[in-house]
Amino acid sequence: MNDTGNFILKGNDDSWLWESFKHPADTILPNQELKIGDFLSSRKSATSFSRGRFYLRFRDDGNLVLVTKSVSTNVDDDAEYYNSKTSDSRDPLYSGSRVTFDGRGAMYIMKKDNQTEQLSPFSIPPASENYHRATIDFDGVFTHYYHPRTLTGNPNWKALWYLPQNICISLRANHRGSGACGFNNICNLKNGKPVCECPKRYVLLDPDDTYGSCIPNSTLSCAEVDGGSAENLYDFEVVSDIDWPLSDFEQIHPSNERVCVQKCLHDCFCAVAIYRENNCWKKGPPLSNGKADKTIHSKAFIKYRKSDESKPKDRGTFIRVEPVLLGTSFLVNLIFITTACLGFYLMYRKKRIISFEY
Repeated sequence: MNDTGNFILKGNDDSWLWESFKHPADTILPNQELKIGDFLSSRKSATSFSRGRFYLRFRDDGNLVLVTKSVSTNVDDDAEYYNSKTSDSRDPLYSGSRVTFDGRGAMYIMKKDNQTEQLSPFSIPPASENYHRATIDFDGVFTHYYHPRTLTGNPNWKALWYLPQNICISLRANHRGSGACGFNNICNLKNGKPVCECPKRYVLLDPDDTYGSCIPNSTLSCAEVDGGSAENLYDFEVVSDIDWPLSDFEQIHPSNERVCVQKCLHDCFCAVAIYRENNCWKKGPPLSNGKADKTIHSKAFIKYRKSDESKPKDRGTFIRVEPVLLGTSFLVNLIFITTACLGFYLMYRKKRIISFEY
């Protein structure tokens, strides 16, 4: 490995067979470039180094983009949530040719006419005193970090700048994908980073993946097997300023809150109703692109089943209770068999003692 951080494999003749700078994973370092067709891919999570679903790509047209891809083997991306707009179809001379992360820690897109499109701010902590790296994090945010070379002061990596400014709003999976967080999840921006949280009456599909999908903890069904009315079966949680903007299947205008709730209540396909400014949007599962945004001034009515005897809960209860019952039954049988064997042994031993006495 040389002083720039480039890991190099050499042949017997000292020729370079492979170098890490030409095969980046999720990070680039100063003095490293991305050429047309190169990309970075995020990790799956903070603790998993498997490939995630976020990519930084330098496309053939000269645009640097951030995209999602739910299935890594797919040819097409799911959604784009940043575009450098450095492509000129009328004159390719003004299009981007490479992304440069220079030795000073500055990052920019070099165009074919040698003009530059600056990505990093003009004020950069000096590279002589700081380490620099740019990483597409597992949450999809492309971040330029720096770290003091000395051990004094704050030893942590600090964020200098990042793209996009608000991934919760920027990432809109129009056709495929879940958005910044998983399906049915809600994205909230904190310190430039997305924080995902399941809405009320929903729980994480994978308890260890807070950025993943959420599932309802009660069942919504079009088959009302108990014959009850919708009013008896369902109720709503009300949450302000959240939305899943691309999950609508019907809009009602004009409307008011009462009408909006009633329309969703009596529609077995409706999982959530969003009311805002005399408009009502009915939304069905799975809900995508969930976000919390205080500027939207909306109310979300989250539908849930009143009964505690919902199928997911029943199944979980049986799963928990059955092993306990089986374990208890086994223990009782074991005690019974042990007691019986001990009794037979004592009776046999007593008979032998009596026979010896006579």
